[in-house]
Amino acid sequence: MFKGRRTSLFWFGLSVLALASIGLCLMLGLIFIYYPTHYQQMHWDYLTYFPTYFWQYYIWQIIGAATLIVAGFFMMKFGTKKTPQ
Repeated sequence: MFKGRRTSLFWFGLSVLALASIGLCLMLGLIFIYYPTHYQQMHWDYLTYFPTYFWQYYIWQIIGAATLIVAGFFMMKFGTKKTPQ
């Protein structure tokens, strides 16, 4: 898919894509694995307030990471120059 000469825009897009993917995976792991196991032991009403916490604090970080993933993909796509045949 990315055939040709790779410019600095390609490598910058690859780094943005990688960092945003790592951030998204960490955020989803924090929300769905870490908080339910640790926070629920301290607060018995965690499951009733989980959607409120989720929408209020974490949805903006997930949207931002998804936007950076798309931007990194397009930077990679447009940072590849075709080689003359």
